[in-house]
Amino acid sequence: MRRGRGQVLYRFLPEQVVDYSDKEVIGKVAKWYARELTGIDMNRLMSEVASRASRFGRRIEGFPRGWNPADFVLLEPTSVELDLFPLTFFCKACGRAVRFKSVKEFRNATSRHSYHCSRCHSGELQQSDIVHYHTCGTLESLVVPRCNDHDRAEIHLEKFGSNAIKRWMWQCRSAAHPHGFLDLVRVGGHCFNHPAHPNMSHAPFRQSDVFYPESITIVNVPSLGSATPIDDRIWKLVLGEYLELVPAGTSRRVASGGQLAASALLAGEARERLIRQGFEPADVDRIVRALDLPADAEALRDALSAVDRMLHPSDTTVAHLASQVYAYQQIVAMESTMSIADVARRAEGPTAERVREAPEKLHSLGFADAFVTTDFPLIKVVFGYSRGDPERLESTLRAFPRNEAFPQKAPIYGARIQTEAIVLRLDLISVWKWLRENGWVPESQPTGETEMKAWFLNNVSLGAIPLFEEISPTNTVTKWTYRLIHSLSHVLLTQASSIVGIDRNSLGEVLFPTIPALAIYVSSSQEFQLGGMYTLFENAVSSWLEVAAEEVSTCLHDPVCIETETACFACMFLAEVSCEHFNRELGRDVLIGRQAKAPTRGFWTG
Repeated sequence: MRRGRGQVLYRFLPEQVVDYSDKEVIGKVAKWYARELTGIDMNRLMSEVASRASRFGRRIEGFPRGWNPADFVLLEPTSVELDLFPLTFFCKACGRAVRFKSVKEFRNATSRHSYHCSRCHSGELQQSDIVHYHTCGTLESLVVPRCNDHDRAEIHLEKFGSNAIKRWMWQCRSAAHPHGFLDLVRVGGHCFNHPAHPNMSHAPFRQSDVFYPESITIVNVPSLGSATPIDDRIWKLVLGEYLELVPAGTSRRVASGGQLAASALLAGEARERLIRQGFEPADVDRIVRALDLPADAEALRDALSAVDRMLHPSDTTVAHLASQVYAYQQIVAMESTMSIADVARRAEGPTAERVREAPEKLHSLGFADAFVTTDFPLIKVVFGYSRGDPERLESTLRAFPRNEAFPQKAPIYGARIQTEAIVLRLDLISVWKWLRENGWVPESQPTGETEMKAWFLNNVSLGAIPLFEEISPTNTVTKWTYRLIHSLSHVLLTQASSIVGIDRNSLGEVLFPTIPALAIYVSSSQEFQLGGMYTLFENAVSSWLEVAAEEVSTCLHDPVCIETETACFACMFLAEVSCEHFNRELGRDVLIGRQAKAPTRGFWTG
C-alpha cells in the first residue's frame, strides 16, 4: 500500500488507527521508518513548536524539557509499519464477541481455525471499529465484559437496532439464564492510568477526536546564518534592509562572517561600550573613523544606529520581529516570484486590457502589490498528538514514541513542500487611514515610506498576538490590523477556492501582520503543481478581487451574523488546517463596517 508523504504525515502517524487495506482490516501505526531532514532552521522551528505546545500548559508528556533543538530530530517518512488494532472481534456466524490482549494471542487462538471463530470454528471474524480513548492519550480496544457465571464464553453485543453507542448493551446469552440472556452493562471502559479510573469515551476510530495530530506549517526560507542564535545586530540589519537603510543582502553577507562582519559589528560594539563608560560620542566616532576598516563598516554602524532610533517595538524581540520581515523579503525576492506589474507588462491577447487593469484594481481595494510564486517554500511538521478534546482545554499533548534510528532524541515528523502561492501586500497609507477614520490612531500621519514602515513595525506587536485566543482590546492597533489582514485572507481564500476549483480546505494562509501582508497557498497532499493559483493571478486577479468585495457584503445568516459575531461558518470560517488563528480575529465588519458599533468604516467601503 503506497501513500504520498503528505497523506502519511497526517493520516498514518505513530499511535494513529487507520484502515489498512481494501480487505476491511484496521491497524495502528506501530513504527515509522524515516530519514532525517536537514537544512532546516531548527531554532526557528522549535520556537514555533514550543509556542503551539503552550496551549496545553503543563499537560505535556514525553517531550524533553526546554524545547532545545538539540534534543529533537526532524524526520521524513520512508515507510510505515502497522499492527492489527483494535483487537476486539465479532463472529459473523454465532455473534460471539472476543477481545485479545495482543496480536500474538489473536494468532495463537485463531490460526488453527484459519482465523475463524475459535468457538464455532466456521464464522468469519469481523474486527470492531469501536475504540475507547481518554484525554490523557490512552487508547484501548472495545472492552468486552465478563459474566460472573460464564466468564466471556457467550458475550454478545445487543444494539437494539440503534447506531447510538450509548444505547448498546452487553449480554451473556448462555442458555443457563432464565430468559436465555442476561443484560450485563452498557458499552464503556475506564482509564486505569489514573487513580480514580475515569470513564473513557468511545467511538469509531475514524471519528476526529480519537486522534488529533498537533501540527504547524511555517515558511521554510533559508537560514540567515550558521550562528545560533543569530546576533541581534544582524537581525537589525534585516530590518535596515526593509527600511531601505542598507542595500538588500547586507544582513546575509554579514551573517556569513568575514572581515566585514567582524570589523563593522565589533566596531559598533566597542563604540557602545565606550559611550557607556563615559566617553564622548564625538570622540569615539573620530577614533572609529581613524581605524583602517572596510569602506562599508561606518555605513553599517550608522544603519544600526538608525534602526535603533526608528524602532522601539513593544512585547516583541528584535529577532522575532525581523524573522517575519526576513521571511517575507525572501519570498518576494525568489527567482520564481513574479509581481503583478510583471504580469501587466507581458499581457497579450484578448484579456490583455483587463490584466493591465489589475494593478489599479488592487490599489483601489487597498493593496500595494501582489506576487505569485510556484515555489512557495513550506515545512509541514507534526510534533505530537492528543485525544478527545478539540479545544485542548483538558487533553494531554503526547510525544511520539522514540524512533529506533534516533533513540536519544524526541522525533518530530515533517516534509518540505514547494507549492503555489499568491502574496498580497496591503497599502500602508490605506491601512493607516482606515485605522484613523475609526478612531484608533490619534496622532498625525507618518511621512514617507520608511517612516510608515517603521510605524507599523513599532505599533503592530507580534508578542501581543496569542495563538489560541483573541487579541486584547488594549492592543488596539495590533488587534484591528491583524483582524483586517486575517479577514481579507479568509474572504480571498474562499473566493480563490471557487475560481480555481480547489477545495478550500486544500488552501492555507500565512500572515505577515507587521508588513502587513498575507499569502494564500495550495496545501494539497497530491504533491504536484496544479497551476490554478498561477492562472488565477495571471488572468483573473481583477475578477477575484471584485467578486470577493461583492460577496463579503452578505451572509446567509444575516442580519444575525453582521450584528453579532460578524463572522460564521457560512461566510468566513475555515477548517483548522487552513486557518492560522483557529477562526479567531475575523469579521466582515472590518471590510464593510457597521452602523452601531466600531468599526463604523469598512476597509472596502470607507
